[in-house]
Amino acid sequence: LFDALQMSFDELRIDKDPNCVICSASGKINKLTDLNLSCEQNPEQRNTKEMNEITAPDLKKELSAGKKMLVLDVRTPQEVALGRLDCCVHIPLQELQERLSELDKASDIVVYCKSGGRSRRAIELLQSNGFSNLRNLTGGLTAWSFEVDPAVVVG
Repeated sequence: LFDALQMSFDELRIDKDPNCVICSASGKINKLTDLNLSCEQNPEQRNTKEMNEITAPDLKKELSAGKKMLVLDVRTPQEVALGRLDCCVHIPLQELQERLSELDKASDIVVYCKSGGRSRRAIELLQSNGFSNLRNLTGGLTAWSFEVDPAVVVG
Protein backbone atom coordinates (compact mmCIF):
# COMPACT_ATOMS: atom_id res chain seq x y z
CA LEU A 1 0.00 0.00 0.00
CA PHE A 2 1.26 3.48 -0.81
CA ASP A 3 0.31 6.48 1.32
CA ALA A 4 1.11 9.56 -0.78
CA LEU A 5 0.44 12.00 2.07
CA GLN A 6 2.88 10.27 4.42
CA MET A 7 5.18 9.06 1.62
CA SER A 8 5.18 5.59 3.11
CA PHE A 9 4.77 2.04 1.87
CA ASP A 10 3.28 -0.98 3.63
CA GLU A 11 3.23 -4.55 2.39
CA LEU A 12 0.36 -6.95 2.91
CA ARG A 13 0.53 -10.72 2.65
CA ILE A 14 -2.37 -12.23 0.76
CA ASP A 15 -2.66 -15.99 0.79
CA LYS A 16 -3.78 -17.91 -2.25
CA ASP A 17 -7.33 -19.19 -2.31
CA PRO A 18 -6.97 -22.97 -1.84
CA ASN A 19 -10.04 -23.53 -4.05
CA CYS A 20 -9.03 -21.24 -6.92
CA VAL A 21 -8.68 -23.08 -10.25
CA ILE A 22 -5.89 -20.73 -11.27
CA CYS A 23 -3.67 -19.77 -8.35
CA SER A 24 -4.06 -22.68 -5.90
CA ALA A 25 -1.46 -25.43 -5.59
CA SER A 26 -3.93 -27.85 -7.17
CA GLY A 27 -5.00 -25.38 -9.86
CA LYS A 28 -6.08 -26.84 -13.18
CA ILE A 29 -4.64 -23.94 -15.14
CA ASN A 30 -0.85 -23.65 -14.99
CA LYS A 31 -0.07 -21.52 -18.03
CA LEU A 32 -1.30 -18.25 -19.44
CA THR A 33 -4.09 -19.15 -21.85
CA ASP A 34 -6.71 -16.42 -21.54
CA LEU A 35 -5.96 -12.84 -20.53
CA ASN A 36 -9.62 -12.31 -19.60
CA LEU A 37 -9.62 -15.13 -17.06
CA SER A 38 -9.51 -14.11 -13.42
CA CYS A 39 -9.62 -15.99 -10.14
CA GLU A 40 -13.34 -15.32 -9.82
CA GLN A 41 -14.14 -17.13 -13.07
CA ASN A 42 -14.40 -20.87 -13.24
CA PRO A 43 -13.32 -21.99 -16.73
CA GLU A 44 -15.89 -24.78 -16.75
CA GLN A 45 -18.68 -22.21 -16.32
CA ARG A 46 -17.49 -19.76 -18.98
CA ASN A 47 -19.29 -19.45 -22.28
CA THR A 48 -17.06 -21.25 -24.75
CA LYS A 49 -19.03 -20.43 -27.92
CA GLU A 50 -16.71 -19.29 -30.64
CA MET A 51 -17.14 -15.64 -31.52
CA ASN A 52 -16.52 -14.19 -34.96
CA GLU A 53 -14.33 -11.10 -34.97
CA ILE A 54 -13.66 -8.36 -37.52
CA THR A 55 -10.81 -5.85 -37.42
CA ALA A 56 -11.40 -2.12 -37.82
CA PRO A 57 -9.65 -1.95 -41.24
CA ASP A 58 -11.67 -4.92 -42.52
CA LEU A 59 -14.92 -3.34 -41.32
CA LYS A 60 -13.95 -0.11 -43.08
CA LYS A 61 -13.37 -2.06 -46.33
CA GLU A 62 -16.74 -3.79 -46.07
CA LEU A 63 -18.57 -0.53 -45.32
CA SER A 64 -16.78 1.25 -48.19
CA ALA A 65 -17.74 -1.59 -50.53
CA GLY A 66 -21.38 -1.10 -49.56
CA LYS A 67 -21.82 -4.46 -47.85
CA LYS A 68 -25.24 -4.61 -46.24
CA MET A 69 -24.91 -4.95 -42.47
CA LEU A 70 -26.09 -3.48 -39.20
CA VAL A 71 -23.39 -1.89 -37.05
CA LEU A 72 -24.57 -1.91 -33.42
CA ASP A 73 -23.05 0.39 -30.79
CA VAL A 74 -23.71 -0.92 -27.25
CA ARG A 75 -21.97 1.88 -25.33
CA THR A 76 -23.68 4.30 -22.95
CA PRO A 77 -25.38 7.45 -24.27
CA GLN A 78 -22.65 9.53 -22.61
CA GLU A 79 -19.93 7.68 -24.55
CA VAL A 80 -21.87 7.97 -27.82
CA ALA A 81 -22.20 11.75 -27.31
CA LEU A 82 -18.38 12.00 -27.45
CA GLY A 83 -17.96 10.04 -30.67
CA ARG A 84 -19.42 7.25 -32.77
CA LEU A 85 -19.46 5.65 -36.19
CA ASP A 86 -21.93 7.42 -38.47
CA CYS A 87 -23.40 4.21 -39.82
CA CYS A 88 -24.36 2.64 -36.49
CA VAL A 89 -27.51 1.92 -34.54
CA HIS A 90 -27.19 2.71 -30.83
CA ILE A 91 -28.71 0.39 -28.23
CA PRO A 92 -26.92 0.50 -24.85
CA LEU A 93 -25.99 -2.93 -23.52
CA GLN A 94 -28.21 -2.46 -20.45
CA GLU A 95 -31.24 -1.94 -22.76
CA LEU A 96 -30.45 -4.63 -25.31
CA GLN A 97 -32.57 -7.43 -23.80
CA GLU A 98 -35.69 -5.24 -23.84
CA ARG A 99 -35.00 -3.93 -27.37
CA LEU A 100 -34.21 -7.18 -29.21
CA SER A 101 -37.36 -6.76 -31.31
CA GLU A 102 -35.74 -3.74 -33.00
CA LEU A 103 -33.12 -6.02 -34.58
CA ASP A 104 -33.55 -8.43 -37.49
CA LYS A 105 -32.25 -11.92 -36.69
CA ALA A 106 -31.39 -12.45 -40.36
CA SER A 107 -29.15 -9.36 -40.54
CA ASP A 108 -25.37 -9.43 -40.59
CA ILE A 109 -24.61 -7.56 -37.35
CA VAL A 110 -21.27 -6.10 -36.24
CA VAL A 111 -21.29 -5.12 -32.57
CA TYR A 112 -18.88 -2.66 -30.97
CA CYS A 113 -18.20 -0.82 -27.74
CA LYS A 114 -15.14 1.07 -26.52
CA SER A 115 -12.67 -1.83 -26.46
CA GLY A 116 -14.55 -5.08 -27.07
CA GLY A 117 -15.70 -6.37 -23.67
CA ARG A 118 -19.29 -5.15 -23.62
CA SER A 119 -19.75 -6.03 -27.28
CA ARG A 120 -18.72 -9.62 -26.47
CA ARG A 121 -21.40 -9.74 -23.76
CA ALA A 122 -23.91 -8.25 -26.21
CA ILE A 123 -23.08 -10.94 -28.77
CA GLU A 124 -23.53 -13.67 -26.14
CA LEU A 125 -26.95 -12.18 -25.32
CA LEU A 126 -27.89 -12.00 -29.00
CA GLN A 127 -26.70 -15.59 -29.62
CA SER A 128 -28.80 -16.84 -26.71
CA ASN A 129 -31.81 -15.17 -28.34
CA GLY A 130 -31.43 -16.80 -31.76
CA PHE A 131 -29.19 -14.32 -33.60
CA SER A 132 -26.44 -15.97 -35.62
CA ASN A 133 -24.79 -13.58 -38.12
CA LEU A 134 -22.76 -11.74 -35.49
CA ARG A 135 -19.25 -10.31 -35.42
CA ASN A 136 -17.38 -8.42 -32.72
CA LEU A 137 -15.28 -5.39 -33.69
CA THR A 138 -11.87 -6.36 -32.34
CA GLY A 139 -10.62 -3.58 -30.06
CA GLY A 140 -13.88 -1.66 -30.38
CA LEU A 141 -14.06 2.04 -31.19
CA THR A 142 -10.57 2.48 -29.75
CA ALA A 143 -9.16 0.28 -32.53
CA TRP A 144 -11.24 2.17 -35.12
CA SER A 145 -9.81 5.48 -33.89
CA PHE A 146 -6.20 4.22 -33.97
CA GLU A 147 -6.35 2.12 -37.14
CA VAL A 148 -8.95 3.80 -39.37
CA ASP A 149 -10.04 7.30 -38.39
CA PRO A 150 -8.23 9.27 -35.65
CA ALA A 151 -10.92 11.95 -35.88
CA VAL A 152 -13.35 9.61 -34.09
CA VAL A 153 -13.26 10.51 -30.41
CA VAL A 154 -13.39 7.58 -28.01
CA GLY A 155 -15.33 8.23 -24.82
